Amino acid sequence: MKKENSIIEITPPQIETVLITIIGDTPLIVHCFAEKSKKQMRDKQEKKAKAVKEARDSESEYEEAKYRMNNGKDAFPALAIKQAIVGSSRFTEGMPMTKLRGSVFVMADEKESGLVEIKYERVEKVEDMVRVGMGSSDFRYRPYYHGWSMDLKIKFDKSILSLEQVINLLMRAGLSQGLGDWRPERDGQNGQFQVDTQGIKVL
Repeated sequence: MKKENSIIEITPPQIETVLITIIGDTPLIVHCFAEKSKKQMRDKQEKKAKAVKEARDSESEYEEAKYRMNNGKDAFPALAIKQAIVGSSRFTEGMPMTKLRGSVFVMADEKESGLVEIKYERVEKVEDMVRVGMGSSDFRYRPYYHGWSMDLKIKFDKSILSLEQVINLLMRAGLSQGLGDWRPERDGQNGQFQVDTQGIKVL
Protein backbone atom coordinates (compact mmCIF):
# COMPACT_ATOMS: atom_id res chain seq x y z
CA MET A 1 0.00 0.00 0.00
CA LYS A 2 1.42 3.33 -1.04
CA LYS A 3 1.96 5.79 1.78
CA GLU A 4 0.48 9.23 1.39
CA ASN A 5 2.92 12.12 1.54
CA SER A 6 2.69 13.81 4.93
CA ILE A 7 2.68 17.58 5.09
CA ILE A 8 5.08 19.19 7.54
CA GLU A 9 3.68 22.40 8.91
CA ILE A 10 6.29 25.09 9.57
CA THR A 11 5.07 28.10 11.48
CA PRO A 12 6.85 31.48 11.33
CA PRO A 13 8.88 32.62 14.36
CA GLN A 14 7.17 34.98 16.78
CA ILE A 15 9.98 37.45 17.37
CA GLU A 16 9.95 39.79 20.35
CA THR A 17 12.68 42.16 21.53
CA VAL A 18 12.99 43.31 25.13
CA LEU A 19 15.29 45.66 27.01
CA ILE A 20 16.66 44.08 30.18
CA THR A 21 19.23 45.61 32.54
CA ILE A 22 21.72 43.37 34.33
CA ILE A 23 23.50 44.65 37.44
CA GLY A 24 26.86 43.29 38.54
CA ASP A 25 27.19 41.56 41.90
CA THR A 26 30.94 40.94 41.62
CA PRO A 27 33.67 42.76 39.64
CA LEU A 28 33.70 42.26 35.88
CA ILE A 29 37.18 41.40 34.57
CA VAL A 30 37.71 41.77 30.82
CA HIS A 31 40.67 40.77 28.70
CA CYS A 32 40.47 41.67 25.03
CA PHE A 33 43.00 39.82 22.88
CA ALA A 34 45.26 42.72 21.85
CA GLU A 35 46.39 43.23 18.26
CA LYS A 36 50.00 43.05 19.44
CA SER A 37 49.42 39.55 20.84
CA LYS A 38 47.67 38.47 17.64
CA LYS A 39 50.63 39.68 15.57
CA GLN A 40 53.09 37.78 17.77
CA MET A 41 51.03 34.61 17.32
CA ARG A 42 50.87 35.05 13.52
CA ASP A 43 54.61 35.70 13.32
CA LYS A 44 55.33 32.56 15.33
CA GLN A 45 53.08 30.41 13.13
CA GLU A 46 54.63 31.88 9.99
CA LYS A 47 58.10 31.26 11.49
CA LYS A 48 59.14 34.87 11.13
CA ALA A 49 62.22 36.15 12.91
CA LYS A 50 61.53 37.20 16.48
CA ALA A 51 61.48 40.93 17.06
CA VAL A 52 63.55 42.42 19.82
CA LYS A 53 61.57 42.00 23.03
CA GLU A 54 60.34 45.35 24.29
CA ALA A 55 60.08 46.35 27.93
CA ARG A 56 56.58 45.69 29.26
CA ASP A 57 54.26 48.63 29.63
CA SER A 58 51.60 47.72 32.21
CA GLU A 59 49.47 50.78 31.46
CA SER A 60 49.42 50.00 27.75
CA GLU A 61 48.55 46.34 28.39
CA TYR A 62 45.76 47.41 30.71
CA GLU A 63 44.25 49.75 28.11
CA GLU A 64 44.58 47.15 25.34
CA ALA A 65 42.72 44.62 27.51
CA LYS A 66 39.58 46.78 27.33
CA TYR A 67 36.89 46.30 24.69
CA ARG A 68 36.17 49.68 23.15
CA MET A 69 33.36 50.75 20.85
CA ASN A 70 34.07 53.19 18.03
CA ASN A 71 32.84 56.03 20.24
CA GLY A 72 35.49 55.13 22.83
CA LYS A 73 33.09 53.74 25.44
CA ASP A 74 34.06 50.63 27.39
CA ALA A 75 32.10 47.59 26.28
CA PHE A 76 31.70 43.80 26.31
CA PRO A 77 30.98 41.25 23.53
CA ALA A 78 27.26 40.61 23.01
CA LEU A 79 28.05 37.05 21.86
CA ALA A 80 29.68 36.21 25.22
CA ILE A 81 26.46 37.25 26.99
CA LYS A 82 24.41 34.98 24.72
CA GLN A 83 26.84 32.13 25.43
CA ALA A 84 26.26 32.64 29.16
CA ILE A 85 22.50 32.39 28.62
CA VAL A 86 22.87 29.23 26.54
CA GLY A 87 25.29 27.76 29.10
CA SER A 88 22.78 28.28 31.89
CA SER A 89 20.51 25.69 30.26
CA ARG A 90 22.77 23.04 31.82
CA PHE A 91 20.84 23.72 35.00
CA THR A 92 17.41 23.63 33.33
CA GLU A 93 15.66 20.41 32.35
CA GLY A 94 13.99 20.16 28.96
CA MET A 95 15.83 23.04 27.26
CA PRO A 96 18.61 21.68 25.02
CA MET A 97 21.43 24.06 24.12
CA THR A 98 21.00 23.39 20.40
CA LYS A 99 17.44 24.69 20.53
CA LEU A 100 18.34 27.66 22.71
CA ARG A 101 21.16 28.79 20.39
CA GLY A 102 18.66 29.48 17.63
CA SER A 103 15.96 30.98 19.87
CA VAL A 104 17.57 33.82 21.81
CA PHE A 105 20.03 36.53 20.77
CA VAL A 106 21.72 39.48 22.47
CA MET A 107 21.84 42.48 20.14
CA ALA A 108 25.01 44.59 20.07
CA ASP A 109 24.83 48.33 20.71
CA GLU A 110 27.30 48.68 17.86
CA LYS A 111 26.91 46.23 14.98
CA GLU A 112 30.42 46.74 13.60
CA SER A 113 32.16 45.66 16.79
CA GLY A 114 29.45 43.38 18.23
CA LEU A 115 29.77 45.11 21.61
CA VAL A 116 27.41 46.21 24.39
CA GLU A 117 28.28 49.27 26.47
CA ILE A 118 29.40 48.75 30.08
CA LYS A 119 28.17 51.32 32.58
CA TYR A 120 30.22 51.42 35.76
CA GLU A 121 31.02 53.37 38.90
CA ARG A 122 34.77 52.87 38.64
CA VAL A 123 37.36 50.78 36.82
CA GLU A 124 40.79 49.91 38.15
CA LYS A 125 43.97 48.37 36.78
CA VAL A 126 44.80 45.13 38.60
CA GLU A 127 47.96 43.05 38.33
CA ASP A 128 47.27 39.31 38.49
CA MET A 129 49.65 36.38 38.35
CA VAL A 130 48.45 33.70 35.93
CA ARG A 131 49.65 30.29 34.80
CA VAL A 132 50.75 30.23 31.16
CA GLY A 133 51.64 26.56 30.77
CA MET A 134 54.55 24.25 31.52
CA GLY A 135 54.46 25.38 35.15
CA SER A 136 55.50 28.95 34.36
CA SER A 137 53.74 32.11 35.52
CA ASP A 138 53.27 35.59 34.13
CA PHE A 139 51.60 38.86 35.06
CA ARG A 140 48.43 40.17 33.45
CA TYR A 141 47.17 43.73 33.68
CA ARG A 142 43.42 43.88 33.28
CA PRO A 143 40.52 46.22 33.99
CA TYR A 144 38.24 45.38 36.92
CA TYR A 145 34.85 47.09 36.63
CA HIS A 146 33.04 47.83 39.89
CA GLY A 147 29.39 48.83 40.20
CA TRP A 148 28.80 47.78 36.61
CA SER A 149 25.63 47.24 34.60
CA MET A 150 24.55 46.67 31.00
CA ASP A 151 21.32 47.41 29.15
CA LEU A 152 20.69 44.37 26.98
CA LYS A 153 18.45 44.21 23.92
CA ILE A 154 17.43 40.56 23.79
CA LYS A 155 15.60 39.13 20.79
CA PHE A 156 13.85 35.78 21.20
CA ASP A 157 11.29 33.50 19.56
CA LYS A 158 8.06 33.55 21.58
CA SER A 159 6.89 30.33 19.95
CA ILE A 160 9.77 28.55 21.73
CA LEU A 161 10.48 30.68 24.82
CA SER A 162 8.31 32.87 27.00
CA LEU A 163 9.58 36.18 28.38
CA GLU A 164 9.54 34.64 31.85
CA GLN A 165 11.78 31.81 30.66
CA VAL A 166 14.22 34.28 29.08
CA ILE A 167 14.41 36.23 32.34
CA ASN A 168 14.93 33.06 34.38
CA LEU A 169 17.67 31.84 32.03
CA LEU A 170 19.39 35.22 32.35
CA MET A 171 19.12 35.00 36.15
CA ARG A 172 20.68 31.54 36.10
CA ALA A 173 23.41 32.83 33.79
CA GLY A 174 24.20 35.59 36.28
CA LEU A 175 24.62 33.06 39.08
CA SER A 176 26.15 29.98 37.45
CA GLN A 177 27.97 31.30 34.37
CA GLY A 178 28.98 34.92 34.88
CA LEU A 179 30.86 37.10 32.38
CA GLY A 180 34.51 37.85 31.70
CA ASP A 181 37.61 36.33 33.29
CA TRP A 182 37.54 34.28 36.51
CA ARG A 183 33.78 33.79 36.25
CA PRO A 184 31.88 30.90 37.90
CA GLU A 185 31.95 28.87 34.67
CA ARG A 186 35.77 29.00 34.93
CA ASP A 187 35.99 28.20 38.66
CA GLY A 188 35.89 31.86 39.74
CA GLN A 189 33.28 34.15 41.20
CA ASN A 190 33.69 37.34 39.19
CA GLY A 191 31.29 38.68 36.59
CA GLN A 192 28.18 37.53 38.45
CA PHE A 193 25.05 39.63 38.00
CA GLN A 194 21.37 39.95 38.79
CA VAL A 195 18.46 41.01 36.61
CA ASP A 196 16.48 44.23 37.12
CA THR A 197 13.05 42.62 36.79
CA GLN A 198 11.23 45.90 37.45
CA GLY A 199 12.73 47.79 34.50
CA ILE A 200 12.04 45.34 31.67
CA LYS A 201 10.60 46.94 28.52
CA VAL A 202 9.17 45.36 25.38
CA LEU A 203 10.59 47.18 22.36
